[in-house]
Amino acid sequence: MTQQNNFSNEKEHYQSLTSLFKYSVTLVSSLIVIIGGIAGYVTYNNGKEMRDDLKDEKKELQNSVNEMKSDLKAQKEELSLKEDMLNKKVLELMAVTRDDINNTKQAAVGQIAGIKDIATTEARGRIDQVFKDKNFDQFVEKVAQERMEPRIQKIVDLKIDNMENAKVDRINLEIGNLSSTDRNKFRSACAYLQNNLDKKFSDEQIQKIIIVVRNLTDAESVLAIHNILILQKSNIIERFFKDELLKGITSVSDVSNIEMTYLMSSELEQDLSFYFEVLKKSPRPEEILQNMFLNSFTVNKEFFPHLLNSKYIVDSMYASFGKEQIERCKVSIWSYFSKEQIKSFYFFTKTN
Repeated sequence: MTQQNNFSNEKEHYQSLTSLFKYSVTLVSSLIVIIGGIAGYVTYNNGKEMRDDLKDEKKELQNSVNEMKSDLKAQKEELSLKEDMLNKKVLELMAVTRDDINNTKQAAVGQIAGIKDIATTEARGRIDQVFKDKNFDQFVEKVAQERMEPRIQKIVDLKIDNMENAKVDRINLEIGNLSSTDRNKFRSACAYLQNNLDKKFSDEQIQKIIIVVRNLTDAESVLAIHNILILQKSNIIERFFKDELLKGITSVSDVSNIEMTYLMSSELEQDLSFYFEVLKKSPRPEEILQNMFLNSFTVNKEFFPHLLNSKYIVDSMYASFGKEQIERCKVSIWSYFSKEQIKSFYFFTKTN
């Protein structure tokens, strides 16, 4: 009986220990879960705050970048505006300087030319007066005049030669600037060469200008240099214009108009067969013919009647052009003449 009671007590003790162990394990597990939850909550909150902080910093950086872009754009626009203003002021200064230089040179040339005459006259007058007052004989007077006048003439001629040489050097410089890719230099060179017409260009200078214009592709630049060439009378320019026209004119342009006008201003006894070749190579000869007629009013009024009455030219046109082309040529200039004038021109009276 006693042994049975002892066994029952041990069993109850074992069960108590087991329950205590289970309770301890449950309590520890609960504490671990609670601590883990607290740690996870704290970690999550800290991560969220960190993410919010990163977002705020990113937004601040983006705003700073946008502000910097805006500032850079404004500075760029301001610099562009200042650059435009600077270029404009430079061009204005160049124009004013160029005008001042031209005016000064022209005034200097006039003064030197006047000095030559005044100095010569004054020297002669004083020498005459001295010899008259002193009553020297004519031989002494003549010797003195012969010695003074050549010296004065030599000094004046030397000054004029120096100015002429300086002008030739300037012309050569500006001809070189016609090949410049700097548009300001090109325009300045064109303006100078057009405005200094008192100096005739040499054949070498004209050849250089022609080489420049042959290498140009820009129509505006080609026209500008043609306006320089037409101011000079030269067989070289005449041959160059003829070569250009004989390449074939598809339509009347400012350049071809300048070339024909230059050639038409020559003497009446010129090679009219050249103009026939120009007409023949054009797909619309009536336009070329009308343009030649209008130009003849300003450069050579006798040219066009001479052309229309040239048996060689008219017969060649009738032989080379179709009937329709001949009629278009007649219509293009018909209205410019009276009936009496039309009857007097071989071009209109000839029959096919």
